Amino acid sequence: MAFAIAMALLASPLVRAAGGGGPLGNFGPTGVEFTIQRDLTMEVSAVQAGSPAEGKLEKGQVIRAINGKKLPAGPLEQAKLLSDLITGAEAGDGVLTFSLDAKEVAIAVPVLGSFSKTWPVDCDKSRKIIRTHADYLGRLAKDKGLHAHNMSHGLAILALLSTGEDGDLEVVRGIYRQRMKGFKGPDTGSHSWHNGYQGMAVCEYYLRTGDETVMPLINAICESARKWQVHGGWTHWAKGVNPQYTGGGLMNPAGTNLLTTLLLAQHCGAKVDEGTLQRALVYFYRFAGHGSNPYGDHRPEGGYGSNNGKTEMLAMAM
Repeated sequence: MAFAIAMALLASPLVRAAGGGGPLGNFGPTGVEFTIQRDLTMEVSAVQAGSPAEGKLEKGQVIRAINGKKLPAGPLEQAKLLSDLITGAEAGDGVLTFSLDAKEVAIAVPVLGSFSKTWPVDCDKSRKIIRTHADYLGRLAKDKGLHAHNMSHGLAILALLSTGEDGDLEVVRGIYRQRMKGFKGPDTGSHSWHNGYQGMAVCEYYLRTGDETVMPLINAICESARKWQVHGGWTHWAKGVNPQYTGGGLMNPAGTNLLTTLLLAQHCGAKVDEGTLQRALVYFYRFAGHGSNPYGDHRPEGGYGSNNGKTEMLAMAM
């Protein structure tokens, strides 16, 4: 599970290269952050320290084109172009040329080769990307810690576990050693997103290591799932349903991961409430094979279009 999630996320050129319109976090390995303007230019919003773009681009500069290519109008088309630019540079000489108002600036990114036809499986480039990302997360864990109970730290732990390497496992072991020092329980609060991702991460860690010190955390997440379940699913933050949001408050992208957590927790020997698990299985089975796993209180029969990964989440749970 951890391997599948991390490989799909980290090895995807789309995820790394582009957000598809509006603010763009990090333009791949360049270290440039920019915001897409109404006239389809890109205004530099930040340059990451230590990145290839440091000292070459500055906040506020306007990028007219990259490698001579201007942004198209549609967000999906923008994402594809930016992704293709990064992918092409990594497979070629590594150079990306940014056209500003009065000059051109060349930025060199690491040359990683091309994606295989089977990426992210059996792909040297995917392995390089994941190794680089895992090293970054290892430094982050050392400098700032990754032991908070939130979604992003849960994803980071899953990414580190996905490599299968002992060094990364030791980083995760250190994260949980620190986390469990101050852990009290008996639950982990009502935030379904955090509980789902953290639940998958700690269960994967336990199944890998058999480390009994994290069992109180697994049991606490299972207790939160029991405590805050609504009609077999889970709401956004569990407390206070808002009828104006997603048709009543159920949040299937978060809830699907809680279902997966309960299934994994069973394998760990945790205290999983059988009624909670059965209600979740019945609720989510309604969507399996009938179309998209809906965002909230919606029918699934709208097809398999853009679904931000939640249908794939359900496939893994089932």
